Amino acid sequence: MGRIIKIILSWFLVIAVPVVSLGLACNALIRLPDIYQYTMNETQVLKHFNAGGQEESVAKSISTYMQHRADELQYQYDEEDEMSLLFSRDEQNLMEMLRTRADIWGIVFVGLLILSVVSLIVLTKGEHYEIIRIRIKIAISLFVVMILTIAIVILIPDMWIFASNRLIGGLDEEQLLRLLFSADFFRMYGIASAVGGSVIMGIISYIVLKYIKPKTIFW
Repeated sequence: MGRIIKIILSWFLVIAVPVVSLGLACNALIRLPDIYQYTMNETQVLKHFNAGGQEESVAKSISTYMQHRADELQYQYDEEDEMSLLFSRDEQNLMEMLRTRADIWGIVFVGLLILSVVSLIVLTKGEHYEIIRIRIKIAISLFVVMILTIAIVILIPDMWIFASNRLIGGLDEEQLLRLLFSADFFRMYGIASAVGGSVIMGIISYIVLKYIKPKTIFW
């Protein structure tokens, strides 16, 4: 039974490590201001609301909400000598749904990360060093396949348009989030997630392959 459990744990690493690497990157990016600010700078969507030049502040307000440092998503700005609110109730509901889903998936990814560490500890105590190294190399190959899949999807505009419509289908044409969550946003989000996931995967792989080595009598 012990041998079967160790085999299961070793193959669990093959699936969990690449999924955790990409998943944590995706989850972190949706909470950071960078992707929002970049998209707003590129598309100049805030000019539609007479709020041009406030991209950094608006992006930070979104990020603050997504990081649970604000209870409500809202941004107040001066529009022709009158204070206006940038986000409608529909947009607030959309971001609340997005934050909730990000929280749930974040818990799942952290759980997988913890289980991966436990699996490594169990296999290391059993001195199954070579098995760990082989499984991590297979995990790297799986991660490469995942990244290549993302790269292919990035080249298919209809996929990003579909993703955009699924998320913002209930919003009016002139609302900010309707303009922000465009196909370009999702394309850039895919690229950034692939890069971030690659960094996390690289760090994990480096640590495992460098420090988990078969014991030897030589120094």
